[in-house]
Formats: sequence, C-alpha cells, structure tokens
Amino acid sequence: MTGRTVLLGATGYTGDLVLESLLRRSIEPVLAGRNRAAVRARAERTGGLNYAFADVTDPTSIADLVGRGDVRGRDPPRGPQHLHPHR
Repeated sequence: MTGRTVLLGATGYTGDLVLESLLRRSIEPVLAGRNRAAVRARAERTGGLNYAFADVTDPTSIADLVGRGDVRGRDPPRGPQHLHPHR
C-alpha cells in the first residue's frame, strides 16, 4: 500500500507554510482539519486536493483519518520539520 501525506491543521498559518513547501516538492497532501468549510475552501483554492475532517481532540477522528503507511505532518509545538511515517 502506498502511503498518503496527510496535513492536519491545513487551514492555519503553519499549515499554509507546510502546504506551500509540499506543493513545491510536487507532494499533494490530503488536507485535514476540524473546520469543514475552511478545509473544503482550502482544497478548492489549491486545485481540488483531497480533504478530510478531523479534530485532534477526537482520537477516533484521527484514527479514521491516518492509516498504516501514511505520513502525517504535525503543527506546533514541534513544527513541520518533524514529518514521520505513521506506524
């Protein structure tokens, strides 16, 4: 199975920076966040990227979003430099 790159927090300031960086590298992430309207709008503005809804305060929504082999980016406190495979 080929993993996806999932960007949780895609609608915030840091999410903007991470998204720009990923797109420059020709990586098209799945955009994710808790605000349905904002996530959908961000996906539309970026050419129709895939998107999903998840909230870090709801562990089930995160578990449903990220599967084995996926790569997730984590917003602060550690920042976007800590991309790592989901195990």
